Amino acid sequence: MLRVFRKLMIAYYTVCFVCVVVVTGVMTWIVQGLEPYYILFIDFISAMICIFVIALIFNIIALKKYYKIGKIRLEECNLDKFIFENEKLLNKNRNRSIRNFLLINIAGAYLEKQDLQRAKEVLDSIIDFKNTNFDKNNKISYVSNLTSYLIRIKQFDEARKTLDRMQYYIKALKAVAEKNSANEAYFSLQQLLKMEEKNNYEGAEEFYLDKLKKSIFMLEKVKWQFVLSKIYLRENRTDETKHFLCFAAEHGGTTYYAQEAKIYLGKLKETEQNFGDIINQL
Repeated sequence: MLRVFRKLMIAYYTVCFVCVVVVTGVMTWIVQGLEPYYILFIDFISAMICIFVIALIFNIIALKKYYKIGKIRLEECNLDKFIFENEKLLNKNRNRSIRNFLLINIAGAYLEKQDLQRAKEVLDSIIDFKNTNFDKNNKISYVSNLTSYLIRIKQFDEARKTLDRMQYYIKALKAVAEKNSANEAYFSLQQLLKMEEKNNYEGAEEFYLDKLKKSIFMLEKVKWQFVLSKIYLRENRTDETKHFLCFAAEHGGTTYYAQEAKIYLGKLKETEQNFGDIINQL
């Protein structure tokens, strides 16, 4: 994550250089009188420890910096600002893995804005992934976004193929937490595909209520409540529909969910208890 921030990287290398010079100098003075190879060994170990500690500190700083940017999307639901901040970082970075990471996040934000054309353009600009753990996660996020895009444009056969690819990539992950998170995304897309392609809503309410219960960030709560409102709308469950639509409209910021929720609320107000016309548009 440190590589995302160019200025922070420069600061990291500067601090490393200064600290290594100072620490090795001090250690050399402390152990003076020993055999030269002992002194070199002690200096080397001291330098490695110094670099490790500094790298750990700077990576924590970088994670916190990007977490603040992430909160713009996840908590404020301000997708335009989130895209702007990521594009600023993108313009300053030449590292392929980092650029892919940023592009995937930008594409995801465009999907949440329902700007499908721009989302596809960004996804198409992503180049090959390296065989690193960081890029393995990037690849899964990329395929997840691509599947979401394909479902929205109703290319269901292609969506199933990308879901199969996603499942294959998930198996390559070693960390349990990463694998669990990726599987959550996979099952969500699988459920969405079943609903959109086959109009099969069996078990959907329970699935999304569970997702809502586990939600931490506002964007997740908005998304799942919007999906649930569409399920309840089909069942003519007025109170639940309005409740979840109101939440999405009020807290969804610049997301597609908020904009659509406002439209549905307007139509509900016009038609009152008659949901037929609205349901046909889902």
